Amino acid sequence: MRDAAPQLPQPSPAARMPRFPRPLLPAAAAFLLALGAASPPARAGSNFWTSLGPDGGNVVSLAASPARPGLLYAGCYAGVFRSADGGATWVRASRGLAITYGSYTVAVDPKTPTTAYALVTEPYSTDSLWKSVDAGGTWAPLPTPAGAYVQAIAIDPRSPATLYVGTAYQGAIKSTDGGLTWTSLPIDGVDFDVLAIDPAQPATIYAVARDEPRRIERSTNGGATWTDEDAALPLGNTYNASVQMALDTSTRPSTVYVSLLSEDGVASTFRSRNQGATWHAAGPGGFPLAAAPGVIYAGRSKSTDGGATWRRIALPPGTPQVFLAAPRSATQLYAGTADRGIWRSADGAASWRAASAGLAATYVGAFVIDPTDPSVFYAGAGGAALGRRLLKSANGGLTWDAIGPDWLADYLFILAVDPLAPATVYAGSSAGLARSEDGGATWTSLAPSIPAICGDVLSLALDPAHSGTLYRGSLSFCTRDTTCVATKSTDSGQSWSCLRGLVGEYVTVLLVAPSSPATLYAVIRNNEAPYGIVSKSTDGGDTWTEIDSGLAGAVFTMAVDPTDANRVFVSTQSGVFRTTDGGGTWVEADRKLPIGTPGFPSALAVDPTHPAVVYAGGVDFGVYRTLNGGRTWYPMVGGFPSLFPPDVFGLLATDPRQPGKLYANPAWAGLNTYTTE
Repeated sequence: MRDAAPQLPQPSPAARMPRFPRPLLPAAAAFLLALGAASPPARAGSNFWTSLGPDGGNVVSLAASPARPGLLYAGCYAGVFRSADGGATWVRASRGLAITYGSYTVAVDPKTPTTAYALVTEPYSTDSLWKSVDAGGTWAPLPTPAGAYVQAIAIDPRSPATLYVGTAYQGAIKSTDGGLTWTSLPIDGVDFDVLAIDPAQPATIYAVARDEPRRIERSTNGGATWTDEDAALPLGNTYNASVQMALDTSTRPSTVYVSLLSEDGVASTFRSRNQGATWHAAGPGGFPLAAAPGVIYAGRSKSTDGGATWRRIALPPGTPQVFLAAPRSATQLYAGTADRGIWRSADGAASWRAASAGLAATYVGAFVIDPTDPSVFYAGAGGAALGRRLLKSANGGLTWDAIGPDWLADYLFILAVDPLAPATVYAGSSAGLARSEDGGATWTSLAPSIPAICGDVLSLALDPAHSGTLYRGSLSFCTRDTTCVATKSTDSGQSWSCLRGLVGEYVTVLLVAPSSPATLYAVIRNNEAPYGIVSKSTDGGDTWTEIDSGLAGAVFTMAVDPTDANRVFVSTQSGVFRTTDGGGTWVEADRKLPIGTPGFPSALAVDPTHPAVVYAGGVDFGVYRTLNGGRTWYPMVGGFPSLFPPDVFGLLATDPRQPGKLYANPAWAGLNTYTTE
């Protein structure tokens, strides 16, 4: 008899990508409709993923609507976000962007605030161009020449239906109907990665060629003809350098600025007063670059006299990689950073305030819930506005605080809370293992007492019945001792003993069965077995037995039924397998999971109150759930950002006390939670 499918929510018609083009609504009505379509769901809603932050992320582009003050867009590695209140709050605006992972550059129609374009640069793939006519509520792809790698976009400020797009090795292309049709411009074979239009003379276009040597091309007739305009501009062979261009022709006609950030981090700024015919060094140099009426911002400097003199300004926390001047404002400036989200200045960069509320574009590499108080979270976050730090929330993710020293957050792999003493928290990273006994306020480094133990902590497991007993998986390459890749401590990490029964290069998975603490499972990798060896111990790690006979493909992770130590799920590149006899036999348990290349399950979690309910998170396919122990699986799709770069998605956690509540980290999209009905 076929298994009955659980009643899971289906995407609404509004969530499907619209056919394009669609009729334009009046600007005001379309704007209000877009805000309603893309607003986040209530945090308490069921059958829907909602973001818990922490806010921030890697911001690669910022754009503002000249026609509607306060309407902003941010392009991140986790998609597109929109703010309607000048950056005070942000919502995800990526519905319909059917891509997996990339860098998003956003441009806004200067006259119609609800029309925006997103240029998506995907690693190892053909890049793409998308359009939204409802303020980012939905997106549809635009046709571009086959095989074109789009890299830059510019919109004519007086005739917004005219678009210019820079491509890799196909020069520039032009559209005069809002992107429906395109014409190749007579500069084929050139790699353009920067475009800028003179707002005072829109037929004048500047393009930065990425070819070696780099150069600037200029057209004064809408792209019909082009000339080199880079005399005395030392771009040279800087293929991988970052280049930005800015114009303030409203107050300085014919003046153009260029900032260059070299591969080794050296920034320089140049100015041309004759539309690029000749160039001269401008001030101390800086990156990123932006122009406001009468003001040029370049890194740590700004000029209010056309670049003749410069004075030092403050930079926001983190690593700024893009500036945005608010339209028609000389003092309001935004900064998008590579590692601290978005910041806003209202005083011409004299001071900065965080402006990332709702910007769920962080990477959460480690996460744990206090087993006695599910409202207490610990997370290791990258790109958060609070910095690359170990973070704590005491209210279920509503707010976060930075805890612990900076060194603790570097490559934080794993977090664990002692279930018998929940104020005791362990954190494992490339810097080693640390322990806090006061809920993360202070930390002690647990230096290995055995010379053979490496500093890296790849896996960590706590004995739920004996406080202070823990197991640790590490690397062996630094000592070449393949017989000491896992260790055990019975005194809260003060001293360690080797588990000699595990032999390999490193231990990627180490689990203690909650219902039988003497039962352990491990996955070991080495040069002879790169796909992983699954082993089991029933005596607290003293002896081990291989139990992977019958498994197929590389082993990624495991999950143990909290009520039955012999019932285990294993995810491999070939699918999900289940054993009910402690690894004696394995059966495939992945019907309706989209297993294949590149999709495969890289994270598993068993519901602690309903062991037949299992969750699987996978590269390129999101999160699935089974209600019958793996016989059939169904997607948990509502509200989940479908962005899964390889080797990033690997975090699934269940609420220890609330059935049906799940946490996941989809790539650079922060922490998300889902509650079933």
